[in-house]
Amino acid sequence: MSLTAKVRTEQDAPTELYLPDYHFPATQTVLTVSDGEWTIDYEEINGVKVQHLKWWHPEGDQEIKIEGVKHKPGELMNDPGEVSYLEQCQKEGCVMM
Repeated sequence: MSLTAKVRTEQDAPTELYLPDYHFPATQTVLTVSDGEWTIDYEEINGVKVQHLKWWHPEGDQEIKIEGVKHKPGELMNDPGEVSYLEQCQKEGCVMM
């Protein structure tokens, strides 16, 4: 993804992206940015753990590349103890952001 920022991001207002755990498990996600600092953290919303990427970057043209896991159709997650995104939505209800 690329963007042109008119100003640098402030400490309390980074660029934020939602990263579904199913496609971007923490231990199997590779992330590169053109400039700046980033973190990945979790927030619980209505009992569901949601993964966010926060990116602090300078003004100007910026690029970010996020590589996750490619799954075959119908393939289950590797860890049977983890709940899939679909299962989370079915159990807890979905929230649009």
